[in-house]
Amino acid sequence: MDTKIDYDEKIIGEIKSKISSYLCDKKANDDEWAFASLQYCVALIEDLADENNSLWFMLEEMKRSKWTKENSVELDKAIQKQLTMLKFMQSTKGEA
Repeated sequence: MDTKIDYDEKIIGEIKSKISSYLCDKKANDDEWAFASLQYCVALIEDLADENNSLWFMLEEMKRSKWTKENSVELDKAIQKQLTMLKFMQSTKGEA
């Protein structure tokens, strides 16, 4: 039994619209808590879907960026240069 269901913005929009119109048409009753819960769940689903999409995007970006040993050497050089500059600034701090 396959339980995987794809996220569908159109269906979520239809559910939101139906909940909204139902709440506008009905007076306060026992079902109101159920519809408030559904509204919360729909909002949560949208947030989770957005977060999921962002994570997949970041993963794809990471796959596309190839970190090589050459990158590491260049990063080490930049760090050493910055440390040297900081040491120089610290040593000249008392002279000013």
